[in-house]
Amino acid sequence: MRKHSHHIEPDRHCNWCVSYEGVSAGCVDLSFNILDQKVYDVLVKLSELTTAKLKWLMYKYPVNIERVTVANLNLVISEVSFIYNTLTSELNARLRGFKGCLSDKELQTVVEKANGWTGGSYGSFRRDYTVDSTGLDQWIAKNPKCLSYEAWNKWASWMCDNIQLDVKIEQKKCDIVFDIVTRVIPCELLADFKIDKGNKGSSGDECKMKFDMLLDTSPKCNLNLALYKELVACDFSFSLIQKVYDCNLKFVKKKKEWEIQTPNGTYPASAFTKGMDLDFLYSVVSDT
Repeated sequence: MRKHSHHIEPDRHCNWCVSYEGVSAGCVDLSFNILDQKVYDVLVKLSELTTAKLKWLMYKYPVNIERVTVANLNLVISEVSFIYNTLTSELNARLRGFKGCLSDKELQTVVEKANGWTGGSYGSFRRDYTVDSTGLDQWIAKNPKCLSYEAWNKWASWMCDNIQLDVKIEQKKCDIVFDIVTRVIPCELLADFKIDKGNKGSSGDECKMKFDMLLDTSPKCNLNLALYKELVACDFSFSLIQKVYDCNLKFVKKKKEWEIQTPNGTYPASAFTKGMDLDFLYSVVSDT
């Protein structure tokens, strides 16, 4: 029985930059991700070829693949299998930190041959990957600085929607979620906002007494008595006001609205007083 030998000649579409030894950065990319994707592309093509062979053998279906006929189908499957096995071997070697059997120039030639059969890449959707996102939100909450700016914006907006935090401006969403997951704004304080009932009924003397207590316990308090009375009139209790300052945060008044000030920004206090889903919030950030 005659065996097919596989000697891969450089593909006519393979362009080398001057001499290979002097290749500039970016001329040839044989990174792990590129090779991994190429192995997958060839595997998809091999699956297409073998499926066509089975349909021909079982049902005499015509072979409807570019550059492939019934006459050369076995030879093509043999060649693509050889390309797949070669790339897989080189990929596994690099994955383990070893040097493969091929030089970079020889390996690039194999990649070009693979491109000749696959037409490039089948894209980023990988049927051989199953991504388990269990615990992803908790990981992001613990590692907010590990995300790109765009990814963080998207996740922060998603978080705001899910915890029903009433913030409209996108940048504010990013900042407030960062403050929450990094505990600048503790979850316990958010719970206090949600259950706070206020104390509008306080008399003038009682207000003055509690304000003096606030100054004694919170030296960084930026309120005067008049502003404290306004806060109380807006349904913020002495207990909640004190807890805000205990967390090294501040109440500030902008125009006619009260806001909470953190080192990273200011947010409408009303956003914290509306129906937040604290159960969802705790499920994400409880372990951070």
